[in-house]
Amino acid sequence: MTGAMDLFELRLGVYAAESVTNELADKARSLLDEHSRRAPAVRAWALSSVPGDQPAEPGSEEELSVDELYEELPEQWRQEHPGADPSDRRVTELRIGAYGDGVQELLDELSRLACPELDHAGACPVPWSADFTLPIDEHYRWYLEAHYEHLRGGGAIG
Repeated sequence: MTGAMDLFELRLGVYAAESVTNELADKARSLLDEHSRRAPAVRAWALSSVPGDQPAEPGSEEELSVDELYEELPEQWRQEHPGADPSDRRVTELRIGAYGDGVQELLDELSRLACPELDHAGACPVPWSADFTLPIDEHYRWYLEAHYEHLRGGGAIG
């Protein structure tokens, strides 16, 4: 996407306690604020925290839930903590709609919020997974416009 302003969505799925997820969301907001001050990286953005029982892609015919999309994250945690009580950990997706450029750079920075040292040995303390959606075809363009068209006007929500 280098050089082309467009809508995109970043997704960070985590298996963590609500307090940890909220801390990650706050860090993501700070990161996005920083990017929105630097032209042309991110002109506008919206961040939402989506619980596991919600659709992974609203409006999709697949009807996959966030829990189903990130089903490997609780399993990763259980493998690293055999017999331990997961307590209040749950799957949550931080969903960031943005109007801007530099999606890969921003995704890399978002990933480092979940795991500051991406090349470390062993499992991460908080299991996570990151991805993005680009307007590569009609379906994804419709999805992004339906959820984030308002961002073309500027500003931050979330």
